[in-house]
Amino acid sequence: MAAGQDALQKLIGKAMIDPVFREYLLRDPMAAAASIGIVLSEQQVARIKALDPKSLQVIVAGFDAGTGMGYAAARPLW
Repeated sequence: MAAGQDALQKLIGKAMIDPVFREYLLRDPMAAAASIGIVLSEQQVARIKALDPKSLQVIVAGFDAGTGMGYAAARPLW
């Protein structure tokens, strides 16, 4: 069964605060998710693979700066 909303929030949250995990997620979404006990659907994997790493970095930078503005500018992940 594909990851639900809570699992996806956990996955994205970890990617936001852990740069090594973020790179792992972008490189191999299925394995990265499995490493924290989450099973992704093929559609979810495809959406993660379609992310632009530079756009994701803008989102993270917005949160790191305490503005959250990067998130508002991004398209929904799911």
